[in-house]
Amino acid sequence: MYVDSEPVRKFDAWAINAFYPLFRKDRARALTEAREQSQTMNPAERDHVITSSLNLAARQRYMSHPLRGLKLVIWGVSLLSTVLNLALEAGPYSLVLIGLVAAVTSVQYFVCRRQAKAYDQLAEVLAESVGPRPT
Repeated sequence: MYVDSEPVRKFDAWAINAFYPLFRKDRARALTEAREQSQTMNPAERDHVITSSLNLAARQRYMSHPLRGLKLVIWGVSLLSTVLNLALEAGPYSLVLIGLVAAVTSVQYFVCRRQAKAYDQLAEVLAESVGPRPT
């Protein structure tokens, strides 16, 4: 169910611009502010925001995988470059490229995981304010 209302747009704008940077600095304060920001929404709007936060967290976990997205192509090009350089006896200089790719991949892994955790906790806080769901 898609809900497009002023409180949802305000909350989404706040979540995009302020929540994650604040979450990195002070988790408790960020989650408290999220709870306060969500007070203007009705339960259907909160359900919509909870679902979108959980979807965003799942997407971040998916993108954190070292072989997902364009990273697989970059790994392939790096390995091909290394093999060609070693075969042509041009030296092991392309190993630096593999090291850079590994460093970028590991940084992206941790950033994506941190974002996924933030949005999971945001959804959890909002779910508490909605109350128990019927089964």
